[in-house]
Amino acid sequence: MRAQDTHRDVARVAANWEVLGSEDPLWAVLWDPAGKGGRWDLRRFFETGTRDADEMLERVRSATGVAPRGGRALDFGCGVGRITAALSRRFDRVDGVDVAESMIEKARRLCPPNCVFHLNRSPDLSLFESETFDLVHSRLVLQHLAPQLVGSYVREFVRVLRPGGVAVFDVPDRHRWTPRGVFVRLAPDGLLSFVRRIRNPGGAVMELHVTPEVDVRAAVSAAGGEVLDASPIADHPRMPLRKLCYVVRRSRRDTGG
Repeated sequence: MRAQDTHRDVARVAANWEVLGSEDPLWAVLWDPAGKGGRWDLRRFFETGTRDADEMLERVRSATGVAPRGGRALDFGCGVGRITAALSRRFDRVDGVDVAESMIEKARRLCPPNCVFHLNRSPDLSLFESETFDLVHSRLVLQHLAPQLVGSYVREFVRVLRPGGVAVFDVPDRHRWTPRGVFVRLAPDGLLSFVRRIRNPGGAVMELHVTPEVDVRAAVSAAGGEVLDASPIADHPRMPLRKLCYVVRRSRRDTGG
């Protein structure tokens, strides 16, 4: 895929999420009919972040035998900091990255001081040097990106990990065989775009994409990582996609003899 195409994809995603982050950021991050229209209770919203962070980190502990703590973590697609705040209680510093400035502004107001937030509208993570993080985390994010972008970011997850560091993230691998899942799978892109614009405020489109497991594994391997686990993850019952949660470790440096 040409570089200009990936930049165009990021720009489209950024435009959509800028609107969503301006109009109803908590609901855009975590779908719940009861919370739509600014009705999310802030305390309960952040409690869901603690629960999701604990679940993802337990997957890391099960795959590696170690409960990650201390050092520096990256929360990719941080939104308003729902999970960034939870990670801040385990790590010395947590960097949150998002494509929407409207989300970043709110995250800076809502999260503890050891959380540092960055706006990133590049199809890579070049704002960070290689071997920066002990943990990379992403939840409910990559489902909104086209497969080419998912591959690019997964390779970057591995690059920015320190040797032996771990990334944990979820990616849809196929459509569910439900009426909605079949519709999303078979409907032309133009029809999907029209339906999504009707359903979302301000014409913003919340895209949903599938990236096959074989492609995710290839991206990890190409960047020098290994997949330790790839297991189905529970999600909203209306979600038309099945997701896998990946636990990936960056290969340790060869110490010789």
